[in-house]
Formats: sequence, C-alpha cells, structure tokens
Amino acid sequence: MSKETVVPTEEILARDEWDREAIEELRGRALTALKDRTAIDRWAASLAEESRGPARQKRGVALALLGRHEEALPGLEAAPPSSPARLLLGQCYRELGRFEEAIAALQRLNPDGWSRFDIDMELAGTASAAGNPDEAMAALKRHRERARGKPEYHFQLGCALEAAGDGDVAAQAYQAALDGGEHPGAAFRLGRLADRHGDDELARTSYERCLSGAALYVNALINVGMLYEDAGDYSRAAECYGRALRLDPTNDRAKMFLKDTQASTTMYIDEDMQRRVDRRNQILETPVTDFELSVRSRNCLHKMGVRTLGDLAQCTETELLTYKNFGETSLREIRSLLGSKGLRLGMGREAEVVAGRSTRSAGAANSELLAKSTDELGLSVRGRNCLQRLQIRTVGDLVQCTEAELLACKNFGQTSLSKVKTKLAEHGLLLREP
Repeated sequence: MSKETVVPTEEILARDEWDREAIEELRGRALTALKDRTAIDRWAASLAEESRGPARQKRGVALALLGRHEEALPGLEAAPPSSPARLLLGQCYRELGRFEEAIAALQRLNPDGWSRFDIDMELAGTASAAGNPDEAMAALKRHRERARGKPEYHFQLGCALEAAGDGDVAAQAYQAALDGGEHPGAAFRLGRLADRHGDDELARTSYERCLSGAALYVNALINVGMLYEDAGDYSRAAECYGRALRLDPTNDRAKMFLKDTQASTTMYIDEDMQRRVDRRNQILETPVTDFELSVRSRNCLHKMGVRTLGDLAQCTETELLTYKNFGETSLREIRSLLGSKGLRLGMGREAEVVAGRSTRSAGAANSELLAKSTDELGLSVRGRNCLQRLQIRTVGDLVQCTEAELLACKNFGQTSLSKVKTKLAEHGLLLREP
C-alpha cells in the first residue's frame, strides 16, 4: 500500500463498526509503531469503563490489541457470538492461561460469523498452549486435506508438534508455513527452535524475517539482538534493543540488554577460556533427543524430566535403576552416550560436592548463606540464565568463580558482573581471585 492510500489509525478507530480486516490492521499497527499504539491507547482511555453497547465492545477490542487482556474481558464478553471481538475473547483467555474458558469461548463462536477453519485453528493453538497436543491435532485433522497450502494450518501444526516434544518435525511445519507466505509467528517459532539448537544463522534469518512483517515481536527484536551480540556485532545488537524499547518503553529485558551491550564494548574476555566454557556449555545443553536412544530409555528420561546431557550427568546410576522400566540395558546405553561426550553419570553431583568442600574453608561466611540458591540474590534474567548454564546453583558455587570465568560465559557482560559483585558484597562475600 502506498503512502497516499494509508488510512490514518484515528480514522479506523472512529468507524462505527470494526470488521475483522480493521481489527487485524489495528493489531499490526499496535505491534509495530509506537505512535499508532499510543493513538489506540488514548482512544481506549477516552471511553469510560462503564461504557455500554458497541463502545464497550470496541474498548475491549482496543485493550486486547494493547495486550491488556484482563481489562479487555468485560467488553469482549459483551460482544455477540458473531462479532469479531469474540475471537479476541478466546485469545485473551489463552494469554491469561485460562485455557478451559478460552476453549469454551471459541466453541461458542457463531459459525455464520466465522469459518470452521478459523475456529479450529484457534482451538488448536489454545490446546497446544495448554500442553494438550492430541486435542490440537484433533482440531487440525478436520482440515488436513483442504488446508495443506495454508500457512496458518502449518503454523498450528508446528505448535502442536512442538508441544508434543517433536521439535525437528515442528521446524519442518514452520518452514512449510513460511513457504506458503509470510507468517511472523512461524518465523519466530522457527528462529527460537534454531536458537535452542545452536544454529545462529537460521535463528537470525528467521527472526529478521518475522520482523519484516506486520506483527510481533518485541521478543524477536531482543532475541536477534542477543544473536548479534554473541557474534560481536554490538552496534546492530544495540539497534535491535533500541527498536524494542521504542515499541515498548517499559520492557525491562530490552533496557537491561541494551545496557549490557553498551558495557560489552569495553569488556575484555579471555578467548581461550571462553572457547572452553562455550564448548562445555554446548555439550551440557545438548538435548538428549538429539541422540539415538531406545524408545524405553527415551520415554524414561522424558518422564524423569531429563532434557539435556547436563541433566543426565546430574543423575546417579542408582537413581536411574530405581525408575520403573529402566534396566541394565538402558543403563549401558546411557553410559555409552555420556562416555562419547567425555561425561559420566554422577559427575555433576561430584562437582557440587567439591564446590561444597571448598566453600566450607571460607571462614568469613556461614554455611547457611553459602547453601542459599543464587535465585535469592535478585540477579537479572540474563545473569540467572548464565549461572544456570555454568551449573552454578548456590552462593557457595558462585564465590568459587573468578571474574574471568563469569565473563567467559556467553551473554554475561560487565553489567551482570557488577550486579553479582554488588549482591555478594552485601553479604560480605567476594568472587575468587585468579
């Protein structure tokens, strides 16, 4: 659409009725331009909470598009079954984690106002978000033959597969959605899967693709910024965080990452140490599903909550053998898998014991303090994630680290380091000297 034919946001808001096209246009603008988001916010604020009739419904729609889901409910609940607002009602319930109410709202949609395809795609998305991939698949199955070329069908299929734990096939479904046209949601999900598997190039291109569309994605801006930062391109990372803040000036993650990026321009990292730590983290974070295991072993590990090699190295042989259906054959299989990566069962526990012995020598601190979880220090999300990757779980583990060891962890910058040192100092503690 050329600049001359773009309808101002205020003009759309002033219409007596909003059809589905108008709502989707407003949704896109609310997610991509701060001035349009501000216009929608002001318009919603101009309507009293006790508004009645169409004004009440439109206020609910506007609040839903702004992400203020709880506030939007009264207006959306007042809309008739055939109104476009009713679909937003189901979406708001889903975003609030009220999945049963979301499904009930979607099932009450008037088929005359909505196609069966639209309703079933929303039902599938809600079931996937609720962790019920079988229900999602049942909704999708009704359209399997007629909807194969529709991006939304493949996107929801990918969500269901991902909820079922089949990330590889989910990635194929997201790619099929993108092959059928632009779909920001599919691009974001594909980028997130690639990010988890260490494919930075695919992750970056996928995130960038979803940013070129009408939706999202403050989260995509932050994620692609982190990828640029990991690659050492701090100026582009800062640009992404800055764009995220222009869309959402209150976003604490974007503020923190921008500050870290600016600090990283003067950060010194021991490159050899960073390579060693990155390699260790990469191995420990590898999903066990990436390896060929027997169905029995795979099922047992899944039920035990063992997702990565790091989780597996925390287990002892006794713990595995006491689990139902896990026998000597599975144990040998697990030993072989860990051995191929230079790991063994129980080694994570041993590291914790060694750290505990070392911390007991720190006479200036009491054992109760050292046993505290690092989560209690009030660190940033990035700081907590980095400590988790380094398998630092307690304050005692943390004080055994040097500054260089922490800085060598990907995404851990000077701002995070300063926060750690400040929190330790509050308890009379210091990081270990080199």
